[in-house]
Amino acid sequence: MKRFDRLLIAFQRLTLAPIIAGSLGLISAFLSYFKVDYGGCLMFGLAAFSYEEEAQYVPLIVTFLLLGLNVFLSLQSAKGRLRFFIASLLLSFLDLVFAFIPFRSTPEAIIRIVFRLLLVLLLLSGLVVYFLAKKALGEERKG
Repeated sequence: MKRFDRLLIAFQRLTLAPIIAGSLGLISAFLSYFKVDYGGCLMFGLAAFSYEEEAQYVPLIVTFLLLGLNVFLSLQSAKGRLRFFIASLLLSFLDLVFAFIPFRSTPEAIIRIVFRLLLVLLLLSGLVVYFLAKKALGEERKG
């Protein structure tokens, strides 16, 4: 298998990270309503912020909307469209910022921040893989 093909497969796998993180966030949002210990620790930062402000169903609605947006951006990114991948990266970074807003030094908040930070770092590595794949394609075309 050529280098470009391996990098392309790696990039496409990395574009799935927001979908997986969003799915875990949805499960976490449901668990937080049942008052499960550490149930909301993988929730989206924006949903956790709205959970602190609005204790009704607003966090679930926010979670569903963010998950839908992540699915759309990830599927477009997997096709090699860089602007959608950058939008996904910016959305994840914004979510990381919102994870800090109702900052408490509880273990649940720390887990949420670390989880979102790891997602942003994973997407940054996906950006590096994208440019490496683009370079490998250029070298492959040259012969």
